[in-house]
Amino acid sequence: MAKGNKIGADFCIEIDFDKGSEHPSRVFSTLSSLIDTFESIDNDLVASIDSKIETVLLLEDIESGSIKAWLSSKIKNIDDTALKSGDWKKIVGLYLVKAKWFIIKQLEGKVRITDIREIEELQEGLLSIAEETDVRHLPSYVPIEKTKLLKGVEGITQALSPLTEKDSATFVSADGSASFNLEFSYVLEEIEELIIKESESSELTMILKVKRPDYLGEAMWEFRHAKSPMLAKVLHIDWLQKFQDREIDVRPGDSLRVRIRQTLNYDYDHNLISTKYEVLEVLEVLRNSQSGQLDVFDG
Repeated sequence: MAKGNKIGADFCIEIDFDKGSEHPSRVFSTLSSLIDTFESIDNDLVASIDSKIETVLLLEDIESGSIKAWLSSKIKNIDDTALKSGDWKKIVGLYLVKAKWFIIKQLEGKVRITDIREIEELQEGLLSIAEETDVRHLPSYVPIEKTKLLKGVEGITQALSPLTEKDSATFVSADGSASFNLEFSYVLEEIEELIIKESESSELTMILKVKRPDYLGEAMWEFRHAKSPMLAKVLHIDWLQKFQDREIDVRPGDSLRVRIRQTLNYDYDHNLISTKYEVLEVLEVLRNSQSGQLDVFDG
């Protein structure tokens, strides 16, 4: 473990912040989000070892100055009699720390991920760590799914977003220090293009409750179908132009009967990774009979 290790801790998240700066809550928000993301990453990693295993991070200590949170991994919900050795839990914990360090290290110096090979290198690196630590005492291992791995990368990126250019964050473990890359940008659309293997589209007629229209024509409309939220781009240009010119009145709480295209995108592991909705034609505007009341209770 790096200098300053706390007894019982496996790793440390250190955030060096611009002292005297505004919005101090950004430091604690980032720390909290990173811990939540690491718990999610740990559970995705151990799921590839044994679906019955659960992990939890324990807070061992916090230091001031630069904020240092010392944490350790605890293995939950596993039958100890099934372990192949008494050190198995320690080996799993070692694997999780090395895996997190490797992910952060791989993101250093990158602006974004632009090639699927970069994702595969992350997978292969984590696979090598599992083999080196012999975490399952098995001759072969299965790489973590791309979608789960990328979910962790996205979580780390979002957690770091409140920090300013004068702040920095570091992951400290026995393998050394790895700097969190505050310049890295996770662009969902670009990532999906890299990992989509096949798509299936269908057209159907639906009634969608309008939650938030797009008045500028540059973003998605926010709808609700049953109790589920739905974002959709309106491609019916003539209708959209009339709406923007105020020739057609649509307000939150109204509904639209539409012809919509639904596209299901699958990755190389045959997992559904996203669903895209496009309004091809607006057939009818359905007024809300209790106009003005929906917004109060709609959240």
